[in-house]
Amino acid sequence: MSTETEADRMLDKAKDNVQSAIENLSTIIVDKVWGHDDFNKEYKMRIMKSFYDLVDIRERLNVNL
Repeated sequence: MSTETEADRMLDKAKDNVQSAIENLSTIIVDKVWGHDDFNKEYKMRIMKSFYDLVDIRERLNVNL
């Protein structure tokens, strides 16, 4: 049995926040919620890039070394 440390809890919280950000950006990109078309094309591309960056971050945080 291992002890869960404060660092473990903070890492889990960070992972949850990354997942939440992915879900929120996905809602804008995929579901095209009200207001999505107010963003200019350049900013929409930045949102999509951020989404993909967050997916990459999620994958890197979930790899146990």
